[in-house]
Amino acid sequence: MNYSTIEWLKKSSPQIIIIILILLGFWLRFYNFGEQSYWIDEGSTVNTVIQIEKTGDSHFQTNSYNCGLYCFPTAYIAESFGGSPESMRLLSVIFGTAFIYLLYVFTKEILGTNIALLSSFLVTFSYIDIAWSRQARWYSMFEFFFWAAFLFYFRYFENRGNKKVNLSIFIITTLISMSIHPLGFLIPISLIVYSYIQKRKLSLEHLLLFVSIPIMAALTSSHSLIKIIGAIPFSYTLPYYISYYLLNYWPIIIFALIALFAHQKKKKNTVFLSVVIMTSLIPLSFYGVVNYRYAFHLLPAIFILASIGLFFVIENIEKKHLKYLPVVIFIVALIFGNFTFQPKTEYFLESDTFQNKRPKYFYTPQPDYNKIFSYIRENKKDDDVTISAHPQMEKIYLGEAGYLLKYNTPIFKQVSGKDPFTGADLLENISELESVVSTKHGYVVLDFMDIDGNIDGETLDFIRKKMNLVLFDEKNAHSKLWVYKF
Repeated sequence: MNYSTIEWLKKSSPQIIIIILILLGFWLRFYNFGEQSYWIDEGSTVNTVIQIEKTGDSHFQTNSYNCGLYCFPTAYIAESFGGSPESMRLLSVIFGTAFIYLLYVFTKEILGTNIALLSSFLVTFSYIDIAWSRQARWYSMFEFFFWAAFLFYFRYFENRGNKKVNLSIFIITTLISMSIHPLGFLIPISLIVYSYIQKRKLSLEHLLLFVSIPIMAALTSSHSLIKIIGAIPFSYTLPYYISYYLLNYWPIIIFALIALFAHQKKKKNTVFLSVVIMTSLIPLSFYGVVNYRYAFHLLPAIFILASIGLFFVIENIEKKHLKYLPVVIFIVALIFGNFTFQPKTEYFLESDTFQNKRPKYFYTPQPDYNKIFSYIRENKKDDDVTISAHPQMEKIYLGEAGYLLKYNTPIFKQVSGKDPFTGADLLENISELESVVSTKHGYVVLDFMDIDGNIDGETLDFIRKKMNLVLFDEKNAHSKLWVYKF
């Protein structure tokens, strides 16, 4: 190997490493990504895609399910390549993989190549990043546009490249983030808070920019935004978010805290990342329903901070033989933390561990609907009906929604008559359930959330006493299904 080749490898090694990470990241996200069963939130996405394919519209009768930016492109993919789970989840895989490179570019521009490579490495092998990149949901898409907005804001504000182009892309990516989820409205808020902390004078141009973007987004989606805000069940839930992330990422968070409190040279960057985290966590902490996935887009900030912290510790250890110690600790944290280096067919999303005693548990149920609906299809007679609290799953697997058991949730309330999302007939009380059971025959499908309080006790007792349990399946403590025959 000649000198010029060695020099080229030295200069090109970051590009080679990031290409390898992207390829590995794609492999982990793509591997058997259509094999795992849909879960109920994916069912809502798939049901919307089916609606778009049939009518060209994502709105349902008297209600609407807002996943247009994910669902409309997915409808095109599904129509072009078949309505398989792979076609429904492909967009997530693409954005989840592309984010590895986006994070590298963002971090490199503000913190340098080494921290950028380590941050991208952590995202590449982050279990939860991989898991959300395999769902028919919009979370990896939101994560991508959320951080893309910050990338182009800093390019604009620090005069890197064409200002007009950077400003235009910043506005577009911010509006897209806001359109995907209301958490996108926190982008301009984060930047205003950061500017105030840094005592950075905001020009009239910047103030108008920060104010006009959310106004534009609110005007274009005012109905859905007002509806969401009006339905928020306020409560104090910050301890749940803190405990979840400490339990799953505590070794990484230790390095992140070192970066935040000890690294003075990177203070501007660590303050910005902490502001991004807190401006999301604070509003989430007053939202009565804990969804750990709503903080999923903050993990990159923690990873960047941890990368800063690791390099800071290494640089400040004087004895050479001890410089390896923080690296070893970091590697152990990856091995025993929430990271994975082998492809899997099934990934289970954020959930509390039931062993930890607390007033309430929050979880993401992912039972095996593939298995139970395969059983129902094989045994179902032509005039059999199905009853469940999640008729979108019947509509996907059986082609018809059946009956909807009325259930109790803090946000979503069924209208009278029919479910607006699937057209399923709504059984509003036990008398209506008894009427169907006495005149028809078929199956009732219950999941763990139904047993855990979503269905009232009287209805559950009736089902258990008057029907035969023909199938039970359990993936984990909160991913269970019961099939009753009547």
